[in-house]
Amino acid sequence: MKASFWTSFTLISYFAIGFPAWAAEESAGATLTDARWLPGGSIFTSGHVEDRAARMSSDASIDKSDQSHGLPWSVGVTADLATPVLFDLPGRPRAFVRADVGYTADVQDPVVTNGDPGAPPFEPDVTFPSVEGIENVGSVVHAEAKPLLLSGGVGGVFHFEAFDRGFRLRPSLEWMYRRDTMRTVMGGGETESTTGNLCTPCRTVFIKSQTEKGFHGLGPGVELEADVGRMRDLQIGFYGFLRAYYMVGDRKANLASRGQWQRSDGQPTSRVDTIFRTQYEREPWDYRFGVGIRVLWSPEE
Repeated sequence: MKASFWTSFTLISYFAIGFPAWAAEESAGATLTDARWLPGGSIFTSGHVEDRAARMSSDASIDKSDQSHGLPWSVGVTADLATPVLFDLPGRPRAFVRADVGYTADVQDPVVTNGDPGAPPFEPDVTFPSVEGIENVGSVVHAEAKPLLLSGGVGGVFHFEAFDRGFRLRPSLEWMYRRDTMRTVMGGGETESTTGNLCTPCRTVFIKSQTEKGFHGLGPGVELEADVGRMRDLQIGFYGFLRAYYMVGDRKANLASRGQWQRSDGQPTSRVDTIFRTQYEREPWDYRFGVGIRVLWSPEE
């Protein structure tokens, strides 16, 4: 990025966050070499707090919508680079850029569900079975985070000393990209008869499909890092972070799946095919929190 961007961003961050906290700090006790670039890397673990919503409808299923709270968990690695100190001010402000890649673990979240779907519906083996006795009838929309997580940030680094230890505060502008898998299942059952509800015979339909969609997020972040030790030219720090992402672009994924009805006696049915329509949506804001261990290349003078 251009030098004017780094200068403006660091100055704004400094006066908004850094100056009130460190106006009384002395910069003479620096432990990191001010004139050097600081490359680093880290490992991290983080949780994602996100709201999901879905709606489903068909001529054989209830028109229903609902929402749920997802909490996928990730582990990953980062690479970052901080500039030399840009201004001779308390906090010794630097600029930095960071890139992350992570693996996300998630479970299938039944965002909206009705009945007991999952496997093809069937009639129980009883005399004169009724429609109410057909098993596996209902519908559901599942959501699950895909494993790959990409993220990164740009911002400022402010150093201060407290409790005989070095600390760094990193306000930043954050970006994140991840894909979700949406799985839909619908099972329906009804009688061929125009009167009553006995299976003489009954007919069933089973629809199962899935789709994927990627989501981009942009927003603010803040990270606090504390030095925990040194190994030769490497400075080791422990950090925690909070980040918020606004989902940019289209937050919805639509899916329409067609299913054919089958009679239990194997004969043709006059019933037209059923279309199961679902809509999945990510709510506007995601939140992320986590901790990590960073190693900086920072030779002592």
